[in-house]
Amino acid sequence: MPIICWGNLAKSADDVIRIEQAIEDYVSGHQQDPNAHMATEYSLGAHRQVEELDHVDGSVGMRKLPINKIVGVSCFESIENWSLHGETSGGINNTSIKTNPPDDWARLYTPFPAAPVKLDFSKNPFFQTTVVFMQDTAQEAYIVAGAEPSAAKDDSFGFYIHDALLYAYWTKGGAQYTEQITGITITDLNVYRAFYDTTAEKLYFYVNGVLEYTAEANLPTDTNDKTFSYYLFSDVGADLRQMYMIDFLFEIDR
Repeated sequence: MPIICWGNLAKSADDVIRIEQAIEDYVSGHQQDPNAHMATEYSLGAHRQVEELDHVDGSVGMRKLPINKIVGVSCFESIENWSLHGETSGGINNTSIKTNPPDDWARLYTPFPAAPVKLDFSKNPFFQTTVVFMQDTAQEAYIVAGAEPSAAKDDSFGFYIHDALLYAYWTKGGAQYTEQITGITITDLNVYRAFYDTTAEKLYFYVNGVLEYTAEANLPTDTNDKTFSYYLFSDVGADLRQMYMIDFLFEIDR
């Protein structure tokens, strides 16, 4: 009786594909499936779901950083290369701006023109900054990538604060748009993050890592020189108002 390897047998009477070839096809398809092992009970799925990916200390080299991004990072060790209106005071890993009547506004901003790096809304601009306010009344504040609020001709996005209320904020062609974000105490140390997804044409607003609002209409488009700004205004007759900035991260495609 001849010896027949089972792998060379047909799958069935009506399917002549060899069992061995069928297994190879299945394995190959499985390897190419981007959703394989992505269920929550599998290791890859769990790996993607965790908030912080864990790696061995010292295992990630700087050469792994993306070459197609421009990244700016500051803990405000110095504000020498920022422009300032009003008063400031700082310490280790922080700086602040404050109003001091009769001067009722203060601003810390990137000098412009900021060439060669501009705020280009076709290049996925992103920022993150940690900010705490010392007061929650008789004030307005802006944490924005882009134009100052008085420059209606320029586009921007970020956050707007009125007294103790927080809003997602963006401008388009001189018009301002806001959406209130609730449940945030502005006198706490909060991480404000906003990202413009060029491909999806959406603006995402996060506070402390939580997505609070997504804007999909009237989005900014006009490139401008005003990369980033912090503004603080005190109401007429109010005493000193102060906001502290702890850190700053900005990223944009090259």
